[in-house]
Amino acid sequence: MESITVPDWLVITAMIIALTVIIFLFIIIIRTYFNNGYVNIWGLEISNISFRNKSKHNKRLENQFAWSDIECGIKELRLKIKASDYRPTMLVGIGRGGAIISSLLSGNLSNERHIPFIALERKYENKNGMRCASLFDDVYFTKDLDRVLLVAGDIVTGKTAEVFTNFLLKQGAKDIRFLAYVMASSTNKEPDYYYIKSDNSNFKFPWMFSDEYARDSRYKMNLHE
Repeated sequence: MESITVPDWLVITAMIIALTVIIFLFIIIIRTYFNNGYVNIWGLEISNISFRNKSKHNKRLENQFAWSDIECGIKELRLKIKASDYRPTMLVGIGRGGAIISSLLSGNLSNERHIPFIALERKYENKNGMRCASLFDDVYFTKDLDRVLLVAGDIVTGKTAEVFTNFLLKQGAKDIRFLAYVMASSTNKEPDYYYIKSDNSNFKFPWMFSDEYARDSRYKMNLHE
């Protein structure tokens, strides 16, 4: 049988086409990486969100956050959770900040299904000069408590997080992890996941868009969380 000889020009043309496709795909990956902060290549996620956000956030006051900061934070927290191989079955947000952060996370943690979330309001009472947190009303869970991710906008001392953790344990939660968008250095409870650590505990989030924003945990009782 005679061997088939491929013309040199055809080989060179095929190599040029292959090289062009590789360069084109490389450009798309690089553009996606810098525009979105991360890129997914056949299930492998590569992220530069932390570096991008820190360079942007340092231009603002340390304790003030814009919606763009929240977006970057959600993307990085999502990657941290996935990298830890933790798959929550329920997200529980503490107060308004926790409600916003948990709702943004709930639809972005899994390609398979929406992870349910619930926001629980808390109330504060001044007892003998101490601020005490408790649930605003009685709540009962019936399912999805195998792995619970407790979510807060910020954590300053960790006392409120402790109250909610004990409540979830009594409800039958088995594996509870805690996430806070920003952690104050004053806290006694370090979250399993956090985005920014700050020495300033007087945070300004983008949902606090008016001077009338009421925050009982800080201002009404003049006590810190």
